[in-house]
Amino acid sequence: MKPLLIPGLIGLVFAVGGCAVSDEGGEVSVRHSINQEIVGQWAAETHCGKQGMRAKLLKISPATATISTLYFRTKTSVYACVAGDPG
Repeated sequence: MKPLLIPGLIGLVFAVGGCAVSDEGGEVSVRHSINQEIVGQWAAETHCGKQGMRAKLLKISPATATISTLYFRTKTSVYACVAGDPG
């Protein structure tokens, strides 16, 4: 039962917090809820880990003002995939 607990909790975090990942020329942009930065970090680490790299935070900025971002209060974190142990 315990091995299913962690994926279930991660799924719950995405359902409640949510995030979107896009890879743009070596930089990974993660749009996430303003109080769910750990979800953004985890998404970037997972994305970079697929390439055998780790994520390094470059900047955090507010998302563009749209109806959805104003309602859900999101921001965008930008990471670089750098050489190193993905963990």
